[in-house]
Amino acid sequence: MARHRKYNYDHLLSSNAIPMPAEVVSLKHGIESLEKRVAGLKSQLQELEEDLHQHRAALSPVRQMPVEVLGEIFSHAFSPSGALDVHGRSRLVNLSLVCRRWRAAALCSRRLWSRVVLLPDDLSSEKVVTWLDRSGSIPKTLEISLSSVDHHGQSCAAVGSNFKSNSVALAKLLTDGPPLDRLSLKMKETQCLRNLVDALHFYNILSKPKARPWDSIRSFTLRVENEWAPDELEDADESVLLHLPTSIAAFCLQLPPELYIDFSPFPPISSFIPPSLLHRLTSLSLSWDWDDEYIYHVLLACHSEPIETLTLEVKSDSSFEDPDSAAFHRFSQIHLPQLRSLNLRISPFGANILRIFQSPSLVSLSIQFEDGWYDWAENAKFSFNVLSFVDNSRCQATFRSLSIRNCIFEAEDLAGLLLPLSFLTHLKLDDVQFYDESDMFARLRSSKPRILPLLEILELRQLPWGYDFSLVENLLKSRWPSRLTPVPSPTGLFMDEYTFEGSPDSLKQVLVTYENVHGVTWSSLKDRADEDTPFINALRHQCGVVVSVSDHAE
Repeated sequence: MARHRKYNYDHLLSSNAIPMPAEVVSLKHGIESLEKRVAGLKSQLQELEEDLHQHRAALSPVRQMPVEVLGEIFSHAFSPSGALDVHGRSRLVNLSLVCRRWRAAALCSRRLWSRVVLLPDDLSSEKVVTWLDRSGSIPKTLEISLSSVDHHGQSCAAVGSNFKSNSVALAKLLTDGPPLDRLSLKMKETQCLRNLVDALHFYNILSKPKARPWDSIRSFTLRVENEWAPDELEDADESVLLHLPTSIAAFCLQLPPELYIDFSPFPPISSFIPPSLLHRLTSLSLSWDWDDEYIYHVLLACHSEPIETLTLEVKSDSSFEDPDSAAFHRFSQIHLPQLRSLNLRISPFGANILRIFQSPSLVSLSIQFEDGWYDWAENAKFSFNVLSFVDNSRCQATFRSLSIRNCIFEAEDLAGLLLPLSFLTHLKLDDVQFYDESDMFARLRSSKPRILPLLEILELRQLPWGYDFSLVENLLKSRWPSRLTPVPSPTGLFMDEYTFEGSPDSLKQVLVTYENVHGVTWSSLKDRADEDTPFINALRHQCGVVVSVSDHAE
């Protein structure tokens, strides 16, 4: 019938003739029939395309990738060192809901589940335990802020306050939860920690657990925002820190602003850090804005202690502004025989603090200047302080790594600092600027003897966005003498290749990043940050030197 109808009105399909009424009916039937056939074929095509997609997916390289590798890729989608807050946890859950394979990959990356940031509303013991249990045996971290409670002026000691109820919830978690490696608490005042200690004591009597997460903590951070309880300052035996776990080896203390502290006279240092805690610490971090004798008394307590890592954030510098003053000369030397890493965040005047330390085992020194504290006249004094500290400590045999961040230098001053430090193997300059940025490394290239002859790792972080990488390349050329040699290519033509001369240099890694500038894209910087030059490629392939240039800091 279909062939017969087509024959009846075939002349209409190849001409402009007007169809008769009967032919119109036939044409409509034909259209309906064709539409059904087209729909059927489209359905078949869709099924075939789906089958084709599934066949191709079966051969996809991603499918061949082990879930461990996929999980590692997921890990890079999150901060490598930070704990996950509520938004980060939501992103991780969303990743694991894409498919079974992605869920397996997310669960395989146990580190992602091991660090959690909690607010008071998140202190559900069951949910936190379930989350952390997914990290398996990976050391676990809890960061908790109890200062974010809307307290409406309430004291932590107030009966029925939100602070007390949240301390009870946290105590339950620290009693019944999984073992913890690191705990960070941010509180309004030390009374909040007292509430927690009391609640822990209550739960310990009530449930009599065999082992509490509280008792396994190795690293403890305490940030007190407003007030250190007056009774604890008056009587060191009342210090709430006496009740911290004996397992703690790393302690970070952020003291309240001086505005909230009224010392007269200065209370015993044991009010802040009991000797029983200080004696077992290998890592200590302190942050404060106090002045005068306060800073020194805190540091003096560290004298001869077995501390290996010391981090100081000094937000006030008047105590150390004039090292020739009578007040400064009252400070005796603080001997830290086992200190290996010293990290300072200071103002340029604060660098004078280096003069009171003796650290014969020092390996690493990191100095970051506070934003807005640039003082160009202090460059030479800063260099003098660093070199005096090294000489006074007699740490030349161990000192290997120097990091400087957020500073402005004269190239001559930087050269004067680095030249005596010939034993350094790692130098990091992060957001370090120079008066003459046209060629800030010229002084380093021309120095005789060579500056940092044992250098293995050079990090130049946050270079000015328009800085020409060829100037860094010139610095590398000064350390790797070379000449161009004609070499025949497979086509028979001669091409110039770099041939390195002399003894191999010690340098193994050069890591360069450029500062982030709003509205400036990496592609627009590529011409001035080209790392694929013939010399750099020869350095990579012939000498095995790692050279990396990117558009972001660590």
